[in-house]
Amino acid sequence: MARKAVPLNSTTNFAVAIRLQQKSDLYVFTGYVLVALALAINPFTVSWWQEVGFFPKIPQNFLHGIDVKILLPLWLDLLLLVTAAIIIRAPRALRTYLNDSFPLNFFLLVVLSGILLSSNVILPGKGRLLRILFVLLVLFVLTNTLYLAVVKKEAGREVHPFYRNLGVALYGLGLIFLLLEIVFMFFLSTHRFNGTLASRAWFIRYWELNEEGYRDVPVRPEATVKGKRIFVLGDSFVAGHGVAEAKDRFSDRLQRHLDPEDRVYNLGLGGSDVRDALARLREYPLSPDLLVFSYYPNDIERDGEEGGLTLLRPRSYNDVILPLRFFIRRSYTLNYLYWQFPHPDEMSDYLGYLEQCYSHPPSLELHFARLDSLVDYCDSQGIPTVGVVFPLLEMVDRSGFATEPVVGHLRRRGVPVVDVRSWAAGYPAEELVVNPNDPHPGELLHGLVADSLYALLQRNGYLEAE
Repeated sequence: MARKAVPLNSTTNFAVAIRLQQKSDLYVFTGYVLVALALAINPFTVSWWQEVGFFPKIPQNFLHGIDVKILLPLWLDLLLLVTAAIIIRAPRALRTYLNDSFPLNFFLLVVLSGILLSSNVILPGKGRLLRILFVLLVLFVLTNTLYLAVVKKEAGREVHPFYRNLGVALYGLGLIFLLLEIVFMFFLSTHRFNGTLASRAWFIRYWELNEEGYRDVPVRPEATVKGKRIFVLGDSFVAGHGVAEAKDRFSDRLQRHLDPEDRVYNLGLGGSDVRDALARLREYPLSPDLLVFSYYPNDIERDGEEGGLTLLRPRSYNDVILPLRFFIRRSYTLNYLYWQFPHPDEMSDYLGYLEQCYSHPPSLELHFARLDSLVDYCDSQGIPTVGVVFPLLEMVDRSGFATEPVVGHLRRRGVPVVDVRSWAAGYPAEELVVNPNDPHPGELLHGLVADSLYALLQRNGYLEAE
């Protein structure tokens, strides 16, 4: 007997008919397209997508490479495959599950939150509009999840007031957290190891390099410089880590003291030390009339290892348990709150290691030999050399174990030295550094070093006309 047709004479029957209607070929095809995308974008193909520019390449020493290579592709694959399965296999249309299914909305909330956290660490500070829109999408899914969990009325279902209140409280916390994510993605502040989201964003905004790989203006042909060419060679202290405007570094301030025809070149490179200083000086396309070499106590670090000492590498975020560490490293809000306080334990016993290096004859002899190589090269080329020796800025008074041997050695080699420790001890540490989590020189110290350096150059006759 033929089944009697049910007349669609009510809103409920009409909705049921729409949900169970036959899927169109285009609708099903969309599901297979999502499967193809999941197969194309995965941890095994990320490297290729990076080469063609679809995925960002990971900067050197990037702390969150796992997010680009593994986590983000996996989150995307999970989202694509589950959505494709619903489109291809589920009896109802996808939009009905989005409207009615708490499990699906909770799943989307988890996956989209994972994508948000992993994308936060990829080029932070860029694409803020897209990041804000994505946060708002997560907020929308959070709201829909709460509605389906504790608000929507269903036959035979009653939510206990305790769970309803708990759901509303969790929603409020989630709302506040997502709004704070938007606020703190605009916060910029450097960190000693550049290991925070705010520090990465700071570098993306302020760090521009010339063709030679230095944070300096383009190199002008030698013939266009009529006065003296003064090179300032060193590490991140010279490059201006934490100093937003390059004009506020001591090399640029020194330039303003000099004759307009003189030219100061900034050869500062983060992570550099005396081991690569001479090679960089030789490789530079111009030669100096005067070399200013900047020294910092951690320059001996690798020579200590080569001399037989053991360095315990610094570990950021090591003072929190691993699950919490995962979220702190990837959330703008949690990252900001965590770094409002200094974390000395991230340095392990680094000070003790440096003290060992300067009191360990094999390491110190190796280190001084490298310094001598730089001085000998400049002597052979007729290049006057001046040193600027920085102390550990967060503990100037305790830095004599490192600065005194170096200052003494350079002066015995006939190199005039600006001994920053000799006069910086009179300033509070917070006035000398960029911020409590970044002991690089702040603008005040850069200005003081520039004045001291200029006075030293004048006293030694290095600025007299040829």
